[in-house]
Amino acid sequence: MSLRFAAGALFAIVLASSPALACKGPNVVFADSFAEADPGWGTNDQLVIGSNRAQLKSQPGGVPGSFYNGSFFDDADICIDVTSPPAKNPAGVNAGLVFWADDWDNFYMFQITPDGQASIYRSQKGKTIFPVSWRKADAVKSGTDAVNTLRLTLKGGNGTAYINDKQFVAFKGMPPKGGSLIGLFSASENGAVNIWSFSNLRITDAH
Repeated sequence: MSLRFAAGALFAIVLASSPALACKGPNVVFADSFAEADPGWGTNDQLVIGSNRAQLKSQPGGVPGSFYNGSFFDDADICIDVTSPPAKNPAGVNAGLVFWADDWDNFYMFQITPDGQASIYRSQKGKTIFPVSWRKADAVKSGTDAVNTLRLTLKGGNGTAYINDKQFVAFKGMPPKGGSLIGLFSASENGAVNIWSFSNLRITDAH
């Protein structure tokens, strides 16, 4: 194999595995490699950023989360890589992307579990509902240290969720007027600490 061909093949592999390919909008609105902490994430003892990843760590049974407070977002195409932790009860552990958020009483979340489940969750005035209930998602790579690329396309009150570039579900919702926050969220199982990792956050405009 020639060096030119080898380099080209390697470049193609990198591009094929890049979450940037999952976001289809022509213009990048926001990106975070998590190489170092962006102050927009605020100060949160349960969120550690650095070395190209953001990690959420909670006490057993805890549900830590963090908003990015550097900007409001309107219609968008959002992608992120999520790495699953070890878990004794994979069905009792979840993490994902927070979107269409005003505050922690009013937000949506696209979430997965290490055993291959996914859902769309909503907190409305502090009350919990599921616009899309927990269900099997065949595209989820299951198990410890599995990396899954989550993608959301949001336009008006319509959203579509993808896992590893395969459509999971289309849904409807009520985004906040004037733009919304995005964020990260995770949950640990009872009796254990589960540390989820996030990387390669990228947001493009909707297309």
